[in-house]
Amino acid sequence: MPEPINAQPVRSLPQFRWNATANRYIGANGRFVSQSTIRAGLDSFITQTTRSMRGISQQLISGELTLAQWQAEMMVLSKDANLAGVALDRGGWHSMSQADFGRAGQKIRGEYTFLDNFASEIESGRQRLDGSLTRRAQLYGEQGRVSYYDSAEAAAKRDGFDEERSVLTPADSCDECVTEDAKGWQRMGDMTPIGDRTCLSNCRCFVKYRRNSDGITRTV
Repeated sequence: MPEPINAQPVRSLPQFRWNATANRYIGANGRFVSQSTIRAGLDSFITQTTRSMRGISQQLISGELTLAQWQAEMMVLSKDANLAGVALDRGGWHSMSQADFGRAGQKIRGEYTFLDNFASEIESGRQRLDGSLTRRAQLYGEQGRVSYYDSAEAAAKRDGFDEERSVLTPADSCDECVTEDAKGWQRMGDMTPIGDRTCLSNCRCFVKYRRNSDGITRTV
């Protein structure tokens, strides 16, 4: 497996203050930032990343990049996407614990293994140099959204939340997302996680957590 090349610092996250007690961002006006604003920032970052992944994949197809160069660039972009997902959930880089970095690192190592298999399939000809390659490549950028929700679930469990529910947005059309939304509140762990449904990492659902002991809810 090649080492990442042309590594650049991960692009900055929105400059909001983090309230660890409330598990929320605070804007310049002193008010909590809406969760839809945070998710929009994450989705924008992922869109930029997947666009870059499509671009370098097209360069591979055209012969402008070697397979080793393509794989190394994909590794950098994949790492950025997954780190950004975790960091955004945890309040920024300065708020991340060693456990948070460890969780992100484990996910990134797994993605590197998948990328290694992807590259092997390209080399063998099993993966064709066509549009299916670019579509497959951009899914690695979408994994940043899954990392965001994996981090949010870990934090919710740590803070004593014991129920969860999936909430649809107008962009959703996956049958599994519709089914999960209709179930309402479920015990933590019973819901099919974002990233494991038919829409995979393209999922645009929100998740709500609830703590039975005091009725407090959290939306991510």
